[in-house]
Amino acid sequence: MKTLYEKLKLARENLYLSPEYVGKFLGKNGTFVRDLEEGKEIIDTNILNKLSQIYRIPALDFLRGDPYLGQDFNEEFVNNCSKENIDELLRMIAMKKQLKNKKKEAEKEMAQKKAEMEANPRSLFRKFRA
Repeated sequence: MKTLYEKLKLARENLYLSPEYVGKFLGKNGTFVRDLEEGKEIIDTNILNKLSQIYRIPALDFLRGDPYLGQDFNEEFVNNCSKENIDELLRMIAMKKQLKNKKKEAEKEMAQKKAEMEANPRSLFRKFRA
């Protein structure tokens, strides 16, 4: 199952459009589009609707099946969304992606600290004595 971000990138690439070209259409630049596709920028309904126009894909198709939404948001729910609900879903997707990234960073940091402790267990005791 592809995420909203993956679908946006795939749609652009399938039309052989550069991020710069899409950025001009949005009144932004190519970096903004790349950041959108990586989940670093927040997508709102205005941007989603503009992307929908340029890619000729209904806006709700980008939301359908997004793993960040989970199973609670089924096809019927997404089809009956109002603009406000879509904005809320987009914020939720962005938040869940940020949380997932923070979790990965924390796990990586913990693994590094564990490796340090295993490599030099006495350093831990020195910290407590000081």
